[in-house]
Amino acid sequence: MMNTKSQIMCVWSGVAFFMLFFIACWPLAQFIPPPSPTLTSTEILERYQDNINMIRLAMPLGIISAIFFIPWSAVIAVQLAAIEGRRPVWAITVVAAGVCNTIAFLLPFVFWAPGVYRLERDPELIFLFSDFAWLEFVMFFPQFTLMAIAIAVAGLMDKRDRPFFPRWICFLNLWVGLLVAPGGLAIFFKSGPFAWNGILAFWTPVVVFTIYFSCMVPIMLQGIYREAKDSSIQHES
Repeated sequence: MMNTKSQIMCVWSGVAFFMLFFIACWPLAQFIPPPSPTLTSTEILERYQDNINMIRLAMPLGIISAIFFIPWSAVIAVQLAAIEGRRPVWAITVVAAGVCNTIAFLLPFVFWAPGVYRLERDPELIFLFSDFAWLEFVMFFPQFTLMAIAIAVAGLMDKRDRPFFPRWICFLNLWVGLLVAPGGLAIFFKSGPFAWNGILAFWTPVVVFTIYFSCMVPIMLQGIYREAKDSSIQHES
C-alpha cells in the first residue's frame, strides 16, 4: 500500500510539473504565444519591460516545475522494469532521459533569467539571452523522443492479459515522439512553420504534449490502482 501511494504521488508530480510550467510560461511571463524571431532587440526589451515583475516571478517557478518531472519519470521506469524483468534496459533509459528532460525544461528559464535581471544592459545582450532560451525551448526534443520510444517499445512487450500501458498509449508515445521533433529545425528559420513560434516547431508540440499528459495520467493511475487491487486479492487468498 505504501508503494502504491508513492507511485500515485509520482504520477501527480507529473501533473504538478505540467501545471507549474504552463503557469510560468503563460499567465505570468506571457511567453505564449512566443515573440517572433524577427523582432529587434529593442522590441524584445520593450516586451520584457511591459511585464518585468511577472516575468521575474516566472523564472524560479519554471525552474521548480522541472524538478517534478523526475518522480514522473521514475514511476514510469518502475512500471517498465516490472514488464522487462531482469536487466530492464528501457526502464533505465527512461530514468536517464527523464533527468535530461528535467535539465532541458529548466534551461530556458536559466537563460531568460539574466536577460530580465538587468534591463539596463545593452539590448543586444538581452536579445542574445532571449535567443538562447527560445532555441533551447523548441530544440530539446531528442531526449523526450527517446523517452517516448522507450515507453512504447517496453509497453508493447507487455504480454499480460491486461497490460499496464494499452497498445494505443504505446502508439501515442511514438506519435508524440515524432511530432515534437520539428523544433529541431528552428535554427534554420526565422519565420514560417519551423520558426520557434511556428505551427510545427511550437504549436504542434504544445498541443500534442497537452494531449499526451491528459492521456498518460489517467492510464497510469488506473494501472497502479488495478495492480494494488489485484495484489490485495492475491494476498487475501
